[in-house]
Amino acid sequence: MIQKIAVMMNTNKLGGAERSLLLQLSTVRNVELSFYVPRLDGHSTLKSLIEKENLGQYKEYDYPTSLYSLSRTRVLPGLAAAGNALSLIFGYSQLNELTNYDHIYLNGNKVAFLFFLLNIRMKFKGKLTWHLRDYYHHSKLSALLWGVLTNVPKERLEFICNSQSVQKQLLLSPWKNYSSRVVYNPSGGLKNDRSISSVETLGFVSMMAPWKGIHELMFFAWMYEKELQGLGIKKIKIFGDNLYQTSGSHSTYKEELQRLAKKFPSTLVSFEGLCEPRDIFGQIDCLIHYSLEREPFGRVLVEAYEAGVPVITTGLGGAGEILESNVNGYKVVAYDRRDLFNKIKNIATNNVLRMRFITKSFTKAEEIQKNIAVDMEKILSVKEVS
Repeated sequence: MIQKIAVMMNTNKLGGAERSLLLQLSTVRNVELSFYVPRLDGHSTLKSLIEKENLGQYKEYDYPTSLYSLSRTRVLPGLAAAGNALSLIFGYSQLNELTNYDHIYLNGNKVAFLFFLLNIRMKFKGKLTWHLRDYYHHSKLSALLWGVLTNVPKERLEFICNSQSVQKQLLLSPWKNYSSRVVYNPSGGLKNDRSISSVETLGFVSMMAPWKGIHELMFFAWMYEKELQGLGIKKIKIFGDNLYQTSGSHSTYKEELQRLAKKFPSTLVSFEGLCEPRDIFGQIDCLIHYSLEREPFGRVLVEAYEAGVPVITTGLGGAGEILESNVNGYKVVAYDRRDLFNKIKNIATNNVLRMRFITKSFTKAEEIQKNIAVDMEKILSVKEVS
């Protein structure tokens, strides 16, 4: 029997979470997928890939603009929504067709909030999967709100966490007694035949957000420019943008970085904007992943592993689970610029070390990838979760 599954997306943009899910879903057979994507300003880069890969139907729904923009702030979305209740329930008639599906897959927290709010009236009776791409931020008020919204029998709701770090945080939530499993994000098959014989270009790949540490990397480039050039480093390329266009501390970060570049200039640093992963990893010789706060996973690390690019990371949160320092890459202490320089020096000057990191990393990427199809078959089954 072919299962009808509605996949509700957080955004119409093609970020790491969206790439990961589409890759995961592409491994599953005998399912009929319909993608419900929010209608937002600008071109839907997500639509192009769904249609190109023939993954399923593409359907748009209206997401309250005010609620969407607040989704990355620490302001409780429910409080912001209270003053504009009509904008939160107008989608009921539009999304009432969701009751016709066997299974609803919620890819992220923004769409999960909207779904459960609408479900007070919709009363969907099938299986629910909520794929957590971010941490649950605990507070008594949010716990009360979510507890009311997600009054769903335990056998019908399962959580997918993209790292053990996220799963541990889930234990602080109102859903600590629900079933959950960890499924790491895949990379997308970025293996190439390029051999890195020297390290000339450092790469930084990230959305524009303060916790990603881009400003700290710029300070580092300004302070160590001569030393880096002495190692043969010619460029530090920063890839990314304010992709999701939501509110919060990151909404003006791009402009702040531009001002910072004028105060602390470095001839090494260049901003490359949004690029396809394959293009990015064809240009860089070492990835610097410098998050200043723990993050759920760090898909860019797995992309680098498969592309044969050595990695240096702060290893906070989920990123620390997939890199063993001195085995398949380096971990550094955030804000310790001397430590970062020394690790770059080691990779740039020690060919044996660099190749060992690359070989071990590729093995790690294969390990992550091999069980995805099996995991997704289990997740998308409409049988009760044990």
